[in-house]
Amino acid sequence: MKYTTAAKILAGGFVAVVAAMLLLLVTLRWWLHERPFSSATFDRSQWMTGNRTNDDRDCIRGAMANDIIDTIATPGRSRADVERQLGPADRIRGDMAHYDLGMCSGLRVDYDDLDIEYIDGKVSKVGHSQS
Repeated sequence: MKYTTAAKILAGGFVAVVAAMLLLLVTLRWWLHERPFSSATFDRSQWMTGNRTNDDRDCIRGAMANDIIDTIATPGRSRADVERQLGPADRIRGDMAHYDLGMCSGLRVDYDDLDIEYIDGKVSKVGHSQS
């Protein structure tokens, strides 16, 4: 089957548009759901006052979330070590400790949490979620 030059150009244009849309969606997802958690390193004094003294949309604590995940709440670390840095959790449900981060991701209408799961007194899993 022979394709005309116009059909080849149209197919190439379609592929380019689809690729551009996928790149836009991936970038938008990162911008709304990952970037807000990576803009600051952990600062204990700011963490302790964080959302309690500012508007929840300032996302003071949320900006430190990925640094905390990488350096403080690492798998295998003891609960006592983590709580020495972060203080007591805002909520505890079973083995999960939840720290309020503020309204950080998406359209900033839902709250985000730093979730730390402890098994036998040590960090098992850690991540952030929208609640």
